[in-house]
Amino acid sequence: ERMSFLGRGPSDAVLALALVHHLAISNNLPFGPMAGFFAQAGRSLIIEFIPKQDAQVQRLLSTRRDVFTEYDQAHFEKAFSERFRIVRSTAVRNSERRMYLMRKD
Repeated sequence: ERMSFLGRGPSDAVLALALVHHLAISNNLPFGPMAGFFAQAGRSLIIEFIPKQDAQVQRLLSTRRDVFTEYDQAHFEKAFSERFRIVRSTAVRNSERRMYLMRKD
């Protein structure tokens, strides 16, 4: 009845908060394909990175073996930099989390 999510885009902006760790850890989705999806979905991206030290990520890892050696800020930034320009990165107050504003040029 309706076009697919990607078929309706690209959007001006995509917001992805508290999502990356679920896609990467719960669904085994590497950062590269994740960045590719978001690049198809929109021209600008506001996205939150939640590191392994965060309690929510630790909760996800508590039920499985940690095989996610590339789940860190450096690999996240590298993968997303291949599709976007990182305009701004800001620490979330009182946490290890970071917010990013990214744009496709």
